[in-house]
Amino acid sequence: MRVGPEPPEILSAQRSDVGRSVLAACGVPVELVESKSGNADRESWRRFLFGSIAPLAALVVEELRRKLEVPDLSLSFKELRASDLAGRARAFQSMVASGMESGKAAALSGLVMEG
Repeated sequence: MRVGPEPPEILSAQRSDVGRSVLAACGVPVELVESKSGNADRESWRRFLFGSIAPLAALVVEELRRKLEVPDLSLSFKELRASDLAGRARAFQSMVASGMESGKAAALSGLVMEG
């Protein structure tokens, strides 16, 4: 004898749809959670970092500066870009190939991290 609910299959699909909608409303690319492809994962992470985290962090920094009275306060998410090393290396290569000095290209592409 079975004890417990037996929800119809459609509820599982609806729950998944609602979950995707909540992720999207919060600025989280659905592919970041569901993707099985490395390239799609990296692109989803990049979109999340630059399209959601960075803009929200800018608002938080302004509020913290005012509340804490620290005008030069900043937040950095450079470590979060580690997953995009190949993309930054391609950007560096393109800039150097087009004649840019390698030190400037490394800085612009994000290959040089501040210690």
